[in-house]
Amino acid sequence: MTDIKAGTFRYVESEIYNLEATKREIKRLRLEILNPTKQVDDNIVYGPLQKGEPTRTTEIMATRLMTNKMLRNMEEMVQAIEHAYSKLPGDYKKVIQLKYWSPNRKMKMEHIADECNMHRNTAGKIRKNFVKAVAYEVGMK
Repeated sequence: MTDIKAGTFRYVESEIYNLEATKREIKRLRLEILNPTKQVDDNIVYGPLQKGEPTRTTEIMATRLMTNKMLRNMEEMVQAIEHAYSKLPGDYKKVIQLKYWSPNRKMKMEHIADECNMHRNTAGKIRKNFVKAVAYEVGMK
């Protein structure tokens, strides 16, 4: 795997740190899209429908979900993180778990390495390769 830019690395790493918050935001955004606070009166015709424009409520909701870029990008990032994580061996998963998702996020790589019975450099390589794998999964090269 080739290197990625430092800014890309930091961005992807921040997304990994915030995985659970992103999942909660996806749920909230989906609910907001499916249950908009401003209801459109279906009895009023706002002009001629465009050819191929959805007319049923279910079609409209599905279209809104599929065309919301923010939702799509968040879901893609979550899937990339989960997919890259699922491919890791057990001891590598422990490094990632301790680094990004443990209650003590300030844990230094030396402590993580000690906890996982490995050298600090090995734990650092696992971290870097994981972030790179997520970046490649979402197409950030």
